[in-house]
Amino acid sequence: MRSRLQRPRALAWLAAGILAVPATSPAQTIVRGQVLDEADLSPIAGAVVSLIDEDGDRVRSVFVDDAGGFILRLPDDARYTVRAEMIGRQSVEFLLLDPHPPSATVTLRLPADPIELEAIDVSVGKRCSMAPSTAEATYLVWQEVQKALRAASLTATEALYRFRVAVYRRVRDGRDEEILEEEVEEQVITGYDPFSSLPPEEIHEHGYVGDRDGERAIYGPSTAVLLSRSFEGDHCFGLRRDPERRLIGLTFEPAGGRRVPEIEGVLWLDEASAELRTLEFTFVRLPRFFGRGDYRGLATFRRLDAGSWTIDRWWLRTPPLGRRFVEEAGEILEVVRLP
Repeated sequence: MRSRLQRPRALAWLAAGILAVPATSPAQTIVRGQVLDEADLSPIAGAVVSLIDEDGDRVRSVFVDDAGGFILRLPDDARYTVRAEMIGRQSVEFLLLDPHPPSATVTLRLPADPIELEAIDVSVGKRCSMAPSTAEATYLVWQEVQKALRAASLTATEALYRFRVAVYRRVRDGRDEEILEEEVEEQVITGYDPFSSLPPEEIHEHGYVGDRDGERAIYGPSTAVLLSRSFEGDHCFGLRRDPERRLIGLTFEPAGGRRVPEIEGVLWLDEASAELRTLEFTFVRLPRFFGRGDYRGLATFRRLDAGSWTIDRWWLRTPPLGRRFVEEAGEILEVVRLP
């Protein structure tokens, strides 16, 4: 039974401009605002502003425009917090008081001092809880990872770009990784997330193996899965450093008691900029019928303009069978910003 990774597919989304306000009833609140640099009060482009409910869940998020401006529509009269975040900077919040007025204006000032990952002590040990009070260093790195993942997710759901993507199915030599056979398919899509996975709830319940087209298949971790509370709760986290590449890594492995097919690996960030560079992972606890050996995956991340992010290239590899192994992979060939 061969392992498979779901290939990218075009997603149909209604892309509204960031300053376009949907029709609202008189009781609904429109929150307008601007994100500024705390040092000189200049507008900050590339930030993400989110509406957070009382449970800490993100109700909706938007990229700010070139002038740092944003508009959010509140879905009801509950109490919400507006949060602005940007990779490499401390996030800021503003609590909207209840009951809401017909409209509100918010100015959020991001601290100018960058987050410093170079000074973090990576010998803090593993943490199976991401509470800031119990794992401050690990939590700080995890927050920077989440910022990039949220930006990549928002880039996909708002369909801001058209991607020309190449998807490969290769047979490689198990000794020197030379390509022996290759099939290539090009696609033009929006909403690019190559690891179109199972829903986070199913991953939590049954792991990364499921039925697809009548076969048992391995699913990669989508941005939705990586951002889910279940992923955080199902893994223990640690820190490591790659001094040669000047990277700091957030390691993750299944928490004790998990017996379903899982992943373990590391998310690598640039120490200087705090930007997410690479996700490396290995599937563990796979059913026996998949055969023994390492089933591995990789994804690299790329910053686009205006704070947007995407997965630039990816691959998933099966263990060598004899002197060969199978690889499914993909890469972005061209990016066009949509009007």
